[in-house]
Amino acid sequence: SGQCTFVVHPGDDVQSIFDSIPPGGDAEICFQAGRYDLKNGVEVKNKGSLKISGVGFGSRFKVDKGEYVFNFFDCTSVIVRDISAQADSAGAGGNQDLNGTLTFLDCISVNVDSVWLKCGSAPSPAATCLTVRNQVSSNSARVERCFMQPGHQQIGILFVNVARAHIGDNVIRTKQKVRLEQARALEDRKH
Repeated sequence: SGQCTFVVHPGDDVQSIFDSIPPGGDAEICFQAGRYDLKNGVEVKNKGSLKISGVGFGSRFKVDKGEYVFNFFDCTSVIVRDISAQADSAGAGGNQDLNGTLTFLDCISVNVDSVWLKCGSAPSPAATCLTVRNQVSSNSARVERCFMQPGHQQIGILFVNVARAHIGDNVIRTKQKVRLEQARALEDRKH
């Protein structure tokens, strides 16, 4: 209803909603209150202008075995606001690049506002709460009024090759006590 292109409810196939947007297409996706348990992170590639919104902490996304909840790649502009997202696996991507619970790769304009983010723990840096990364120094990113809880040894916000950045009025808070399995620490070559 209203101005939303898609209204999504818990239990809907979130990936198929984004897949139905044509290449270069614009959309506003509104997530209703509830828990969105994802088997895999959502890949959003080659879209136009997107606005993703929820009802604050009431729209809760969680992926257990993934490094990201949303991975936006090569989009014109992306606005994400009023959601909660948690990815529990740090380093699940297996590559050298640090990906975030929200990851934006080569997106021209990124705006994240009033979002709660949490990433998993690892013995050495392997994940972030939010990553904005470009191949060349260009584009812009704005992160405001967010609460982030990076896991043990992890990073809150990572910007790489962002020409214009604004970060303001955010809280990044780590856990006081973290328990990592000894086997996980021994598997980590950096540790």
